[in-house]
Amino acid sequence: MVEILPHETALIVIDPQNGMCHPQGTLGESGIDTTRLMAIIPRLAELVTACRAVGIPDLWTRHYNLAEDRAREARRIMPHTKKRKRIACQPGTWDSEFVDDLKPLAESAARVIEKYRWSAFHATTLDTLLHALGTRLVVVSGTTQTPASTLPYATPTRATMTWSSSRTAWPACVPTGRRRRSPCSATMPPRW
Repeated sequence: MVEILPHETALIVIDPQNGMCHPQGTLGESGIDTTRLMAIIPRLAELVTACRAVGIPDLWTRHYNLAEDRAREARRIMPHTKKRKRIACQPGTWDSEFVDDLKPLAESAARVIEKYRWSAFHATTLDTLLHALGTRLVVVSGTTQTPASTLPYATPTRATMTWSSSRTAWPACVPTGRRRRSPCSATMPPRW
């Protein structure tokens, strides 16, 4: 069992948006089976509620893709976003909104951070905010590939814990040191 100190911990909830999870979102309409992604939503809500109950702040990210992205257009290898029916999660669209079941939690989150790249740390205020909160442990959760895109950018002064939300309502991986991408070693609920 891992002891988590709530005053040194923050939960990051990454991109549970319609375009990424909902069957009528961009991924769903592009042929991706979103059943597993939507099944994660109640577990995410349970995790956020449990963290809030012990004073762990939850920070959410909202991913945006710009219709006019010259960097995307200049790539020699076709990006996966070009393989979709449309560009997902454009600002101001239903696709970019949080899924309905999580909207109330997202609206009352400590912060919602807008991002334009897959990592929640790249070109955002997330690292500064975590520093200001005195965060030493970051719990990273989400519904798609973006948690894995975020972990390599977590600063080496913080341990990270990923949450395998498709299997359990609790973090499935715990830090074994102060390294980025710490190996996974437990599936039990943390002791608060």
